[in-house]
Amino acid sequence: MADSRAASIEGIFYTGESSQGIQAVLDFDARSGRVTLTEVMTGSAEDSAALVKQPRKKRLFSSLLTDLTIPPRLANTRRRLALGNGAAFVTQDNDSIDALAERALALSRLSVGDATRGFSGNWLYRLESNRGAVAACFFAIIVIASFTIVYGIPIAAKRIAYAVPQTVQNSMSEGTLELLDSLYLSPSELPSEEQARVLALASAAIEGVGITSYAVELRTGIGPNAMALPDGTIVITDDIVELSANDDELLAILYHEIGHLQNRHLLRRVLQSSFVSLGLIVMSGNVETVDTLIALPTFYLDMSYTRDFEIEADRYALQSLKDRGLSVDNFSAIMNKLEESLNRIGVDEDADEPTSRTARRQRELLKYFASHPLTSERLALVEEYRD
Repeated sequence: MADSRAASIEGIFYTGESSQGIQAVLDFDARSGRVTLTEVMTGSAEDSAALVKQPRKKRLFSSLLTDLTIPPRLANTRRRLALGNGAAFVTQDNDSIDALAERALALSRLSVGDATRGFSGNWLYRLESNRGAVAACFFAIIVIASFTIVYGIPIAAKRIAYAVPQTVQNSMSEGTLELLDSLYLSPSELPSEEQARVLALASAAIEGVGITSYAVELRTGIGPNAMALPDGTIVITDDIVELSANDDELLAILYHEIGHLQNRHLLRRVLQSSFVSLGLIVMSGNVETVDTLIALPTFYLDMSYTRDFEIEADRYALQSLKDRGLSVDNFSAIMNKLEESLNRIGVDEDADEPTSRTARRQRELLKYFASHPLTSERLALVEEYRD
């Protein structure tokens, strides 16, 4: 529509009461400033000839142009003009609608005495048509998303985690140990005297840092390991006790788990993973594709967050050992033993098939539950805390 002073725009009219569309034409009269919507009469050639002799047009809608809300253009998608009471006019003639929008804005400005030049085109259409602008927006989205993932989500999760009452944490952890017992763990096989000694050592360490609501559980079944649940429960396996050459090495493991408790790492990990998953769902706009679009990026982000938590727990353990006059070498010693133990599991190729299968299963379980993956970076922390 090159001339917006008099215009006819073809489209479809929807009454809002039915999904059935009506072929219609929107006409603009520059003298009155009104738009009128009339039905397009269709029929046979004879009917058309009769209509020429005696035109019959059904008026569907009439309004001042300045009273219409014209939506911005988005590429060449159809435009939908809301007419009130659920009625709408839909057209593919974007150029004519753009011209009509120019005229509407010019009339609006003239009505308030503004003689400035009218608006030419809408900003959204111009933006998405400009490659430089699109590239800049894409770059800005990447920067904002990266900042949110690296800083925003962890900060938000940490604040929320510290605001969660203990009763809620207890509720979250309820049944977790029972589930682990039913799937992987078995009762401790340590002698009763040894169990009592380990429980006393762990209780003293936990109470020594000011934690009053806790529980210590001894189990076996997943190799040398220890884990902390949000409600204050620390699980210690027989293998980690037997792997420790002395109480100081076992204390290094305990302080690491206490570090997870003090910093609410498990709760923060759950919150952060939930935020990432929710964000990816919103970005993808399709919940049905959660498995394929969300699982992999969420896994890698979760691994990144977990690595940060492990370093934080390591620092807590090393500082705790140092504060109590214990050598930080105990930390590196038990970590080295954990790595050696992990490497030994399932490597006996000469063993019987059932034994090899069991060993492989135990190795996979240990890898899954291991909260102390050994890296040179983690061991390098020991040097920072060495006297």
